[in-house]
Amino acid sequence: MSKLAELTRQAVALRKERDAELRAFARDPQASDIENAYLEEKHQKAVEERYTQRLAELRDDAERTTAEAKTKAERHMTFDTTDAAALIRSEQAWTHIVRPALEKGRTLDQALAGADEDAVFGAHRFAAAFIGDSAPVSRAVTARLSELRPDVAEEIRAGVDADAQLSAFEQTLSTASRGDTLEAAIGMQYAFGPSDETEADESDNTPTQGESLATALGARYHAV
Repeated sequence: MSKLAELTRQAVALRKERDAELRAFARDPQASDIENAYLEEKHQKAVEERYTQRLAELRDDAERTTAEAKTKAERHMTFDTTDAAALIRSEQAWTHIVRPALEKGRTLDQALAGADEDAVFGAHRFAAAFIGDSAPVSRAVTARLSELRPDVAEEIRAGVDADAQLSAFEQTLSTASRGDTLEAAIGMQYAFGPSDETEADESDNTPTQGESLATALGARYHAV
C-alpha cells in the first residue's frame, strides 16, 4: 500500500470515528433539556475540533508526500539536452525506430517495447507532436524508463502517480465528509487497489491501480 493510499485509509477511518463519537453522546437523565443541549453542543464542538485538526494533519502529510514523491522521481526522469551526442542519437532513434513503428499503426508502448534510452529520449522529444496528445507519451515513456532503470522504477512510478493519488485522496475525503463512508471506501479501493488485508479476496476483475489512475496520469519530464 502506498503512503497516499494509507493516508486515505486513515482519513476514511477518521471520519467513521468522528461520526461514532458524535453518536456516542448520552443525555444525562438528571439534567434539564437546556443543560443536556449545552452538554451535547460542548461534546460536538470537542469532537469536531479534534476531527478538524487531525484531518488537517492528514492533508498536510498527503501534500508533503506528493511533493516528495515527485521530487524523487524527477531525479530519474531527466534527459540531458546539453549532450549533443545524446540529442543526435535520440533523433536518429526516433526517425529510424520509433516513428516508423507508429506509422505502421503500432502504439507508442509497442514502439518502445525493448527500446533503449535513446529511443525513449526520442519519443520524449518528438512523439507528442506526432501523436497530438502528450498523455500517452508520458505513460509510455514512464513505463519503458521504469523497465530500463529497475533500481529506481518504484520511485519513478510513485512520482508519476503522485498527483492522481492526491486527487483520489481529496475525492475520497470529500465523499466521506458527506457521510457516505461506504462509498468512500469503495472509491478508495478503486483508486488505489485492494489493501493488504483484502487483496487475497479480490477477483481478477478488480481494476488495478494503474488502470484506475491511467487517465489521470500526466508525467512531466524535465530537461536539464
